[in-house]
Amino acid sequence: MDVWAGGRRLTCRDNAAYVPTLVHHMRSAAELVRQRKVPPSPFPWRSPAEVFRLLNANDSELRQRFWLLRHWDEVLDNVETYAWLDDRLVIACRIRQPIRTDVFVARVTPGEFVATVEEALGLLAR
Repeated sequence: MDVWAGGRRLTCRDNAAYVPTLVHHMRSAAELVRQRKVPPSPFPWRSPAEVFRLLNANDSELRQRFWLLRHWDEVLDNVETYAWLDDRLVIACRIRQPIRTDVFVARVTPGEFVATVEEALGLLAR
């Protein structure tokens, strides 16, 4: 399965996963977004790239609140992501391997995220 965000393919290193586990985590993420249980930006006065860097440097439980895609690690094991919900769902990413990238950002409405994940879940169920 390939995952794209911000116009970039995140699964550039590995796109294989144990489907039942990945489906569970995808459903969980979609449900959190649907219910608006994703926290807002912890630093709303900062750019998404700065928020990413601040969260990534923080070893406390704070950054764990923004790990919406954390458990998709079978296919995103080479990617660091943090997500928060303002007027849109903001997903800030950095690919670690094969070449470390700058932070890039995807912004989608919660409805777009949920619909996209549900469409992918339907394809995985086939």
